[in-house]
Amino acid sequence: MVYFIPAGPFPLGYNGLGDVFVFIFFGIVAVMTTFYVNTLEWSESSFWASLAIGGLCVNILVVNNLRDVEQDRKSGKRTIGVLFGEMALKVEYLLMVLLAFAVPPHFYVQLNFNYWILLPTLSFPVAIFLVYKIWTETDKKNLNPMLERTAQYMVLFGVLFSMGIILN
Repeated sequence: MVYFIPAGPFPLGYNGLGDVFVFIFFGIVAVMTTFYVNTLEWSESSFWASLAIGGLCVNILVVNNLRDVEQDRKSGKRTIGVLFGEMALKVEYLLMVLLAFAVPPHFYVQLNFNYWILLPTLSFPVAIFLVYKIWTETDKKNLNPMLERTAQYMVLFGVLFSMGIILN
């Protein structure tokens, strides 16, 4: 499936659909399928969890696209940044972080998980730092470390969220 992002008859990454593909396949499909393979059942909670992970996965692509907007424009790659501008990418990054942070309270309030499910809120200062850097960085080469930090943040959030689920 990853083949279809940069290649294939309709390369999704070159037509503004890479973000949607990543959200669906690295979020919803990956999380729900992993849950199913381990439990042999589908669950509402795995769907909601997949939204948080999918959003944070998308942010890795967002940083990459933000860094490469000018190069992508010259090469004819039509990413969200090329189609709608850098501000759209910055807003997308923020919205994906907010989506991730909306999921644990949903588990607590709607799915009756205990307070341990709120462990990802401990990572909120890191999220604020990342969003701040994405919104204020003007030198594109300084976004290279942000790719790594965004991926590390996804792991941190995922570990805290997993711990919250396990401790339920």
